[in-house]
Amino acid sequence: MDILRPLWQNGKLLWRSGVVGIILGVFVALLTPNEYSANSVFVPNYGGQSGGSSSLKGLASLAGFNLGGSISGASELSPMLYGQIIQGVTFNKQLLNSKLFIKGDSVSVQQFLLDRPGSAIGWLTSIPSKLIGLFKSEKESLASGLTGIETLSQEESDLIKSLSGIISLNVNDKDGYIELSATTGDASVSAQLTSIVQGLLQDQIIKIKTQSSKELVEYLNELFYEKKALLSQAQDQLSNFKDKNKNISSFSFSNQQTRLETDLQIAAGVFQSVSGQLEQAKLQLEKDTPVFSVIRPVSVPVEKSAPKRSLIVMIWGFLAVLLSAGFALTRGPVKELFKEIKQ
Repeated sequence: MDILRPLWQNGKLLWRSGVVGIILGVFVALLTPNEYSANSVFVPNYGGQSGGSSSLKGLASLAGFNLGGSISGASELSPMLYGQIIQGVTFNKQLLNSKLFIKGDSVSVQQFLLDRPGSAIGWLTSIPSKLIGLFKSEKESLASGLTGIETLSQEESDLIKSLSGIISLNVNDKDGYIELSATTGDASVSAQLTSIVQGLLQDQIIKIKTQSSKELVEYLNELFYEKKALLSQAQDQLSNFKDKNKNISSFSFSNQQTRLETDLQIAAGVFQSVSGQLEQAKLQLEKDTPVFSVIRPVSVPVEKSAPKRSLIVMIWGFLAVLLSAGFALTRGPVKELFKEIKQ
């Protein structure tokens, strides 16, 4: 009764506050712009093991590469790490420099984010970060001189934070698929962003997965041309020696000819071995390259994903009634507390 009595006595305040809250909710719901979400679902497929992996590992160790288990296809990049790739500086810089087509014009993602209209609340909340950014110019100039380290300007850092609210990655580890989505106020831009992020993410995954195999192929390719040149040199030396000594038959001639033929056989054997290893490495590179099966391709959304205007109106009305009820319940005790303080 102590709780219900003040609520009953302030019934007019409660329903009037509810009406005011609903009116404000309608106002906010009408001013909130529509948002459209485009999504894509794909599955990464990795290659299996190769029978020539042991020989490739041995040759790679001689070259100074430690391939571990990746050359056999046993090491797979966990889909749970895809989110870390999307949060990387290199990935986000590539995304900011990507192009969008808006009303026939080519615009970078960075320019689109800068030109995108923001709400008054968002503008007010960004004031502290802008003020802090005024004092970071010196640090940024020092960091920009570092080599081999990715640096970000304050503007790029703010844009990457806004991208984190636009792009969403959901990894379903149980069923083994990845769902990627982008939400903006333009349906076409949402679809383009989803497609761009999907392409960049797949490229990064392929780059990480095939890095060791690519290094091995590059090394073997250099070794192939080197051994090919040595083989050609050995062939030329033997043919020149025979041309210069056609009518000579002596033990020293036979001995030198045998050495040259042995050198030619060794060079030919090494060249054939390197050539075979190079072909195996190329095949292994193809096996290590993941293939992505697109289950649900990107499409331009037709219906809006947000805002849910009826829910906004209900929330505002509920909050108004809740605040009024709190005021009605605390007004009496607060008055008595101030009386006791005065006495």
